[in-house]
Amino acid sequence: MRKVTSHRRMLVIFLFFLSSWNLAKSEVVIANFQADYLAGTTAGQTRPQRSADGWNYMQNASGSIGNSANYTSLVWATGTSQYLPTSTGPSVPAVWFDAGKTKVHPGDGSVHSILAYTVQAGEAGISRIASSSIYVPGSSSNGITYSIFVDNTQIGTTTTLAKQTNGSFNVSLGSLSVGQTVYVAVGNNGSAGSDTTEINFQILSTVPEPGTLLLGGIAAACGGGGVWWKRRRRPVVETKTEESPAN
Repeated sequence: MRKVTSHRRMLVIFLFFLSSWNLAKSEVVIANFQADYLAGTTAGQTRPQRSADGWNYMQNASGSIGNSANYTSLVWATGTSQYLPTSTGPSVPAVWFDAGKTKVHPGDGSVHSILAYTVQAGEAGISRIASSSIYVPGSSSNGITYSIFVDNTQIGTTTTLAKQTNGSFNVSLGSLSVGQTVYVAVGNNGSAGSDTTEINFQILSTVPEPGTLLLGGIAAACGGGGVWWKRRRRPVVETKTEESPAN
């Protein structure tokens, strides 16, 4: 009986490691700007105060983009139903939702509207921006610029987008760890007039599956119960736009 029990334990251990080694990986949507957008509930509220889900809407009020120390959060303005530099204005930069679209407006000079997402627990992995779209509808705009950063490292180059031209910014982000932040910064192209910008994008990450029935059964047999990973799982549904190479 002792010999049989010993063999059973060895088999359980072997299957546990075999199952762990062969855990499947899948690509999941960890962030979706438009789907995740939340209006504020009180004046002066930042996006992280509204919900600590990784999102922040920001501006580079203290210096150039590419240095997150220069970034500050926009706050909810009840009068305009927008995130602005203060709850009473000025009116740019701004982030808001209107007529079924998420929109941003860059500030004057070198001030950008910045959409920031910080990788949460269970979301680390090989990541990319997908299903992105960006469009400036104003006929009087002279276009906008946009840049992408992971923390303070720029991904690719700054792009200029002409008015009334459809753009996208799908790009590989590399391997992201929990706590790293992706920034999409939208700036003016010399003048902020009529620069309202319609924008949307997803961030996808390839992460290990939380386990299989076999692994769950083995964990239960070992007396440890199931092991669960906290991760938001949403189906990957993306539009077919070309991916920009990272320079």
